[in-house]
Amino acid sequence: DINHVACVTGKSVDHGGIKGRLEATGRGVCEALKEFFRHPDEVRKAGINSKLSDQRIIIQGFGNVGLNSAKSLFENGASIIGIAEKNGGIFNEDGIEINELEKYKLDKNTILGFPNTKKIQSSKDLLTYDCDILIPAALENAITLDNVENIKAKIICEAANGPISYRADQKLKNTSKVIIPDIYANAGGVTV
Repeated sequence: DINHVACVTGKSVDHGGIKGRLEATGRGVCEALKEFFRHPDEVRKAGINSKLSDQRIIIQGFGNVGLNSAKSLFENGASIIGIAEKNGGIFNEDGIEINELEKYKLDKNTILGFPNTKKIQSSKDLLTYDCDILIPAALENAITLDNVENIKAKIICEAANGPISYRADQKLKNTSKVIIPDIYANAGGVTV
């Protein structure tokens, strides 16, 4: 049946999949942010610098989506200042060299101990650090009533599925924070 090729997402290239599929969701997160920055009125309302390349970004997760979001944003000049993983996080106010971090993780199977970074014991804490953009790219309900009051990011770009709980989302709607929703931000993979 030739129609099976169009029926399933995430197929290998050998079975009708598309080259670049693995990177597509993370790259789509970057494209969603680039689109946001094409709207000066919205950028002004968010109270941030006018270019994506001027942003300080923290990403929760360095798996497929987090890694490829970080790589695409880094290629576009953004400064990734923090990465949170399940066993801890890393932080460098001056930015993290993402291509070197990818090599380090492949070699060491962890991001912890990456040179020129401060270790953050609890990765949940990193979500509340001062940054321009927070990208939860790992877990559902990463932002809940427990931590929503402490979120300092001006933009939250939902790269994971449902990373903000319903009640936290209601609280965030009453602030000046911008939420780029998951159904849009992480649709790159499904689109491909």
